[in-house]
Amino acid sequence: MAPLARAPGVGLRSAMRFVGDWWGRIPENVTVPLAPFSLAEVFLKILPMTMRSLRQNAGYAKQIPDFVDQAPARCRDLRERIEQVEGWLSVCSSHDPVRTPEHPPGY
Repeated sequence: MAPLARAPGVGLRSAMRFVGDWWGRIPENVTVPLAPFSLAEVFLKILPMTMRSLRQNAGYAKQIPDFVDQAPARCRDLRERIEQVEGWLSVCSSHDPVRTPEHPPGY
């Protein structure tokens, strides 16, 4: 947060609001110490890192609609797989509690 707070035109309050959108709001009565970053360090090190992160997050955001669209099918598949495992576990546990689907009874 310190590098962001030291960026020109940002300030601590804006930085806290920005970071709070990701990690949650910092209570007003909490003092946030700022690391001693120079303006040069902010521009040469922190700003490029922040820009990469923002680009990466933008790419992730573009993937959200497909992820949401595929979620019901993924959930159905996982439920079927869980039911298969539960079925195997009930068969295995009635014979030998250490047997698994990879090692069914009589293995």
